[in-house]
Amino acid sequence: MPALTCDDARVASSMSWPGAAATARAATGLPSTGVRGAMGTATRSDTGGERVGMAFDVGRVDFERFLSLSSDLLCVLLLDPELRVVYLNAGWSRELGWSTEDLDSRPLMSFVHDDDVADTRRSLDRLSAGARVVDFEMRCVHRDGTYRHLAWSAWLDREEQLIYAVARDVTLTYRRQRERRAAHQVWLALASERSLDDLGSIISEQARQLTGAIGVVTTLTAAAGSPASYCYPVDLDRPADDPAVVLVREKEGTEDLGTIEWWLADGVSTAERERLTALLTDFADVIALTLGRFRAEQVAEVALARNFELLNSISDAFYALDRNWCFTYLNAAAERALVRSSADLLGKSLWEEFPETRGTRFESAYRQAVEEAHPVAFTEHYPPLHGWFDVRAHPSAQGLAVFFIDVTGRHQVSRALEQRAHQQQAVAMLGQRALTGIAVDDLFREAVAEVQRSLQIPMVTVDELVDDGQTLQVRARTDQAPSIGARHRVKPADGTALLDALGTGSSTMADDAGAHDGQPQRPAEMVALHIDAAVPIVAGGRVWGALTVGADGQGGVDTPDVAFLQQVANVLSAALDRQHAETRLRHQADHDVLTRLPNRSLLRSRVDDEVERALLAGHDMALLLLDLDGFKDVNDHLGHAAGDTLLEHLATRLTRTIAGHGTVARLGGDEFAVCVPGPVGEADVTDLAQRILHAVEEPVTLDEMDVRVSGSIGAVLAPTYGTDSSTVLRHADVAMYRAKRAAGGSFVFYDPVTDAARGERLAMITELRSAIDSGQLELHYQPVVDMVTGRAISMEALVRWRHPTRGLMPPGGFIPLAEQTGLIGALTLWVVRRAGEQARLWWQGGIRMPVAVNISVDSLIDPAVAHEVVRLLVAAAGELTVEVTESALMNDRGRQVLADLAAANVSCAIDDFGTGYSALAYLRSLPVSAIKIDRTFITDLAHGAGVDLAIIRSVVDLATALGMEVIAEGVETAEIERKLLDAGVRRAQGFHYARPMPPSDLGPWLTASRP
Repeated sequence: MPALTCDDARVASSMSWPGAAATARAATGLPSTGVRGAMGTATRSDTGGERVGMAFDVGRVDFERFLSLSSDLLCVLLLDPELRVVYLNAGWSRELGWSTEDLDSRPLMSFVHDDDVADTRRSLDRLSAGARVVDFEMRCVHRDGTYRHLAWSAWLDREEQLIYAVARDVTLTYRRQRERRAAHQVWLALASERSLDDLGSIISEQARQLTGAIGVVTTLTAAAGSPASYCYPVDLDRPADDPAVVLVREKEGTEDLGTIEWWLADGVSTAERERLTALLTDFADVIALTLGRFRAEQVAEVALARNFELLNSISDAFYALDRNWCFTYLNAAAERALVRSSADLLGKSLWEEFPETRGTRFESAYRQAVEEAHPVAFTEHYPPLHGWFDVRAHPSAQGLAVFFIDVTGRHQVSRALEQRAHQQQAVAMLGQRALTGIAVDDLFREAVAEVQRSLQIPMVTVDELVDDGQTLQVRARTDQAPSIGARHRVKPADGTALLDALGTGSSTMADDAGAHDGQPQRPAEMVALHIDAAVPIVAGGRVWGALTVGADGQGGVDTPDVAFLQQVANVLSAALDRQHAETRLRHQADHDVLTRLPNRSLLRSRVDDEVERALLAGHDMALLLLDLDGFKDVNDHLGHAAGDTLLEHLATRLTRTIAGHGTVARLGGDEFAVCVPGPVGEADVTDLAQRILHAVEEPVTLDEMDVRVSGSIGAVLAPTYGTDSSTVLRHADVAMYRAKRAAGGSFVFYDPVTDAARGERLAMITELRSAIDSGQLELHYQPVVDMVTGRAISMEALVRWRHPTRGLMPPGGFIPLAEQTGLIGALTLWVVRRAGEQARLWWQGGIRMPVAVNISVDSLIDPAVAHEVVRLLVAAAGELTVEVTESALMNDRGRQVLADLAAANVSCAIDDFGTGYSALAYLRSLPVSAIKIDRTFITDLAHGAGVDLAIIRSVVDLATALGMEVIAEGVETAEIERKLLDAGVRRAQGFHYARPMPPSDLGPWLTASRP
């Protein structure tokens, strides 16, 4: 129906309803007609009938026909809350399915969907206010119970209070928009899938949701392999009738990528089937694009690249272009990203609406994708939107599908990551430099340079806290920082990030440090420079100093920068800890742990230095060696802890005595040395020695008792009696041993004539110490035989020293020396271990005889040695036995060790019986299993010594009474054997049977001696 012009509307609105209608007819040239339309007789409302009257001539049927032919829904309504009807054309009955009588009898508001009533009334309010309503949408109920979406345009005749309205059915358009949104979601869902199985399943599911089909079966073919089918629902029982089929292909003329089979319920119209088929065909194009991506990535066989491409192609924003580069679809994300609406862009050219894309990567890549029918992906900056975008364009038969996401933030992050990567490289480089052992000051300088280069900041310093934390001293700096060595009081930094870092041990920036007195914390100003951040450097468990940076008004630092500074500070902390550790290790290597005095190694270095200076100056230096007299008694009676305390006291006294003039060192055990720089003479050394002896003899309170010890000092002047530390030490040692032989508290100088023999003894001590460690010792074994049967029943292990120049030495040549010098403990442990190993081998080879080892008294009363000896013997119980001398029975500690061994089933024999001072009471109380009669009683039997024979008989009687065996040592002839048998002795050992022999000779001897 022709619309009224504005002027016509104004004229009509000034008349009553009949006058307005007539005027409207006249103005538009329409023939006069009545209210009766295609619906029949004119409708007159109960309340407005007299006011309205007959506005049209009922006889003008052609006008009614004209109105009935309109596809729009035309009406005239009263402006009241119910929208009562004045006139409705035939379109209402045609579109809503209601009869004319139904429409005449009910107000129009009764047909409106409940959810749209409020919006409809608001539109009426706008009409009442004088506004025109255009394309207002609401839903009206159809006779079948469904609703139709109607788009209204209306205007108001104020004078007559009549609404002239035109409505059109937009239900199909609305549904298609909904389907497009659903298809878009499907598109995104397909694009996000990463496997063919997931893709097939979602295609079937989404196709069913789009079409409302009973079931869907999707069959897809990947680049390699056989087709795979996916049903939805999964347990679909295929209907008997043939399905509708849609082919999936990339473009016309290419091979099929798959099919979509679907079954609709009965009663769906042919038109609806065709529409759904078209919808699924578009859906298939999307599937083809996705499958094309799958196939391309499968051919590429690069999983990482494929995932990256997939990630970039699946974006939040999407738009589609036709073959003429015009927009056909934009999703909401694309509208937001482009700052343009779909209504603004649909049907318009990309190049015209966004001319800035001309001549850029956008245009070249898009055209390349279309011309080559191959997807493209790129990242490009778009200045009008002030951002960077990741773009992936997929060509199709319809045009181009473009996914894009704003990656501006990612680019910023990428640049930040590059900076962090450079910073990490700097940290790694500094760490490597720290590991190479670079001097810490050099490392500080390199760290300052790296921090300045990475942060582009003018001031960087490394500051150390000195003066008990009261002052900061610059250790390294940039050119604009305070000079190296400059000192600044900490107090002026109160209320600053620097003080917080030093006080809390935590990294602090000027902006986020704690407030003071309600005021924000200010930057520390040191030498007129601005400190923006301070990071503590912690070494040895305390804040050593700080790494500070300052922009001086040229910008600041952020949290990641502070994290970088913390890493640099950690490297510096590690370097300082390494330096401290190396210093401690050097100190420990050169100093005694107990007394913290220099040890033998450092003393040798100091002696060499002083001898060299003395040689150059032409005078003497002196070395004094002090050995304590009676220290062993302190250890034995009060314990080693008391002995350690005594050594610490004496170390302090000796250091105080020399008053800084020289070096006091502990050489080990109870031996000290004093290196005195030159020039000195014998009188000076004598005076110092006397003062040292006096200091040593002062009592020390240990366990609430005053303990006194004395010392023996040997002194040597060098270079008169030695030009190197080894010689000087050896001569002083020789002199010291001569002093010990003299009397307690003695002091002597080295005398080359008097001490010549002592030098040889000292050399042997050194050689014996080396022999124990270097494998020069050997064990020989002498059998103990049963004189009645002639069979060997056990063996005794006897140590030998294969000296490099003296040959094979018997134990008498070095055992006393080992006992005098404290080496007997190490020697005893070596014998027990080696004898145990050999006994185990013999037992495993079938020679099951116990092996006896000799344990000295010193080894029994030394707690450390005794503990290890007991452990070894208990582990070899049955294979090893013990032989001790009678003197061991006189010592409480020795008797306790023997008792512990007996409790562990380790047999014990008294060796050299008859030569000591043992009491019979000890023999009775100790679990001793055998007595070995000393050879001095045996050898005289060959000369008819009746007294010795009487003694032997007495020992046999005593042993028999105590349940012990008797073994005779030193049997060398058959005559002595006969006499011993007559005296009741049954077991013996000596040259008459076998000399001590190495293990390799024992087997042949046993074979030859077997009766």
